[in-house]
Amino acid sequence: MIILNIYNCNTINCTKNKKGGDSMTKTERTEFLQELKVMMEETVDKAVDKAVDKAVDKAVNKAVDKAVDKAVNKAVDKAVDKAVDKAVDKAVDKAVDKAVNKAVDKAVDKAVDGKINQAIEKAIAPLREDIRELKEVTIPNMQEDIRNISRSVAVIEVEHGKKLDILFEALGINSDNIEANKKRIKKCERKIERNEAEIYYLKTHLSKV
Repeated sequence: MIILNIYNCNTINCTKNKKGGDSMTKTERTEFLQELKVMMEETVDKAVDKAVDKAVDKAVNKAVDKAVDKAVNKAVDKAVDKAVDKAVDKAVDKAVDKAVNKAVDKAVDKAVDGKINQAIEKAIAPLREDIRELKEVTIPNMQEDIRNISRSVAVIEVEHGKKLDILFEALGINSDNIEANKKRIKKCERKIERNEAEIYYLKTHLSKV
């Protein structure tokens, strides 16, 4: 537009010179064409500079956007990887702690149960031996004594009626012994029950520990 305006302006001036009778000389025409060339070159340079600046700005903006996107994506990927690693490590640590605690609890319970069972067996063993002795030795001996006394009483009753009081007295003594042994058995049974209660109490509190 600037070039056309200059050309039109100078064309009008030339026309006026012709109408006025003043034609352009060769020198004036040459100067005019040189000025026109200079103006056109300046106009072209300005347009080129503007286009170059615009292209450079566009390229720079594009490069900056690309670099920013790359940096953001890299930062996001790094943050995601870090968060995932942290979550995985936390989950693994939690699972390991849970497994270890479970194994330890199981081992402790097993050890405590074993010790309690040993204590029970140790406490009950003498009582069982006493009961076994009463059942296998003492009571059968008493029963045999009673049978012998009964046979003796039968013989004595036939032969010595007067000695019946003495025999019944002996029988009463044996009966007292039986009662005493029965009481002893009951006492042992109560002692076993009391020991079982104490063992149960110890086992309950040890399992809580």
